[in-house]
Amino acid sequence: MIKVDALVIGGGIVGAGSFRHLALNNIETLLIDKGSFSSQTSAGSSKMLHGGIRYLEQFEFSLVKEALEEKNIWLKYAPSLTSAQQFLFPVFKDSRVGPFKLKMGMMLYDFLARGKNPPHKKMSKKEIEKKFPHLNAEKLICGFLYHDAIVDDKGLAIETIEQTTEQTGSTALENHEFLSFEKKDNLFHVQIYDSKNKENRLVQCKYINFCCGPFTDIVLKKAYPDWSSIIAPSIGTHLWLDRKALKISNPLVMETPDQRVLFVIPHKEKILVGTTDSPVEGDFYNIKAPQNDIDFLLKLLSIYFPDAKINQSSILSTTAAVRPLVSEDKEDTSDISREHLFRELEPGISLLTGGKYTTFRVMAEDTGKHACDYLSKEFQPDLFLSSWQVS
Repeated sequence: MIKVDALVIGGGIVGAGSFRHLALNNIETLLIDKGSFSSQTSAGSSKMLHGGIRYLEQFEFSLVKEALEEKNIWLKYAPSLTSAQQFLFPVFKDSRVGPFKLKMGMMLYDFLARGKNPPHKKMSKKEIEKKFPHLNAEKLICGFLYHDAIVDDKGLAIETIEQTTEQTGSTALENHEFLSFEKKDNLFHVQIYDSKNKENRLVQCKYINFCCGPFTDIVLKKAYPDWSSIIAPSIGTHLWLDRKALKISNPLVMETPDQRVLFVIPHKEKILVGTTDSPVEGDFYNIKAPQNDIDFLLKLLSIYFPDAKINQSSILSTTAAVRPLVSEDKEDTSDISREHLFRELEPGISLLTGGKYTTFRVMAEDTGKHACDYLSKEFQPDLFLSSWQVS
């Protein structure tokens, strides 16, 4: 039997954040994951730390401001895992958002960054053609350069977990799946399954935090048979292309014909292209990229970069992951807010889900506050960064 103060279920970036907040606040914590840490959604993102410029249209100003602050924090604290980048947002004759409206959005984005972002810059058609020779300039009007960042998404989650175990002595276990729990004598008795050794184990704890991302409904139906689904899962598919496939020095962000957003982001040796936003049903653990999503991205590349002649053979690999979107009864998952949800399920048990990768640290503060209050401890959120070892 394992005896701890708190159990965090789910080892993605959000679970890693909760684990760190709890452990640093003198709460002996166990983190478990059904598979490998950060092997699902947190390893299949668009690998960006960003405010989310498109969320301005949904008036989510506080979310954008918070995300921009967090982006700049991680550029400072994890320089080996992050990189500041200039993104180009081109404007075409048939773009839904014209130059004036986009200019206003860029100004607001800079304002919400509170002077910590270099100011945006407008680029003429000629300047863009010179810098991005593969980009289809037939209907191009102009473009705007603005500042965000890219991140090793899996790497930051693993770093968060490893630093926490080293600094606090708390434990993190991969390949341990939550099965069930019951409460006895003011303690939770949690059954977990060790898939490596093929045996059930018992965890005794005072507090439980579920951080299961898109798997929230699947896991919580084990704990609460009458659980009503709250997640609207959608697939985000990405393609990895050879660095030579496109003559591109900066990331591009473009609005697609169906009003989604296409990212084309050069990394050291490869180029990441994404993303899709397709509803998904059924088992989506270790999901593979659907061919229709791959075809969709290839079609967009043929429209925006016709001279590059990118096709199926140009793809080095694909990734797919499921977003943990909290359902809002909207038909299009791309319209669902990226705000996170924190909920007390019963005294001593909480749920943290939804949100954006970029804001995981502040999302997890909700877990820290709630757990410390329940366990009669003083919560100190600043410990998360003050004890961070910059690498």
